[in-house]
Amino acid sequence: MRKLKFVNRHHLRPTSRGGGDRNNIVYLDSKFHAAYHFLFGNMLKEEILLYLEIVMTPGMTWNHKLLYELQEAVKRRDMNRIQTLVEETELCDPEDRYVR
Repeated sequence: MRKLKFVNRHHLRPTSRGGGDRNNIVYLDSKFHAAYHFLFGNMLKEEILLYLEIVMTPGMTWNHKLLYELQEAVKRRDMNRIQTLVEETELCDPEDRYVR
């Protein structure tokens, strides 16, 4: 097996969330790995699916602060906070939805 360049070890369950064993590792291209953590932090794959289902709802507007708060609510499985955040995005001014 040849050695690949620019590959990072990625823990499927983050070590910060109890995933320290060797059977918990995949190897990812370093740029993909960085982008993954930029977008999803230390979320688990089932949390990412719920997060994307909420964020990618047509007509929603999410800023950085709301996205971060949503990530934390999803990780805590706090459905009341998730609902509040969804309602806050629905209240955004439609004129603020577009970059000028």
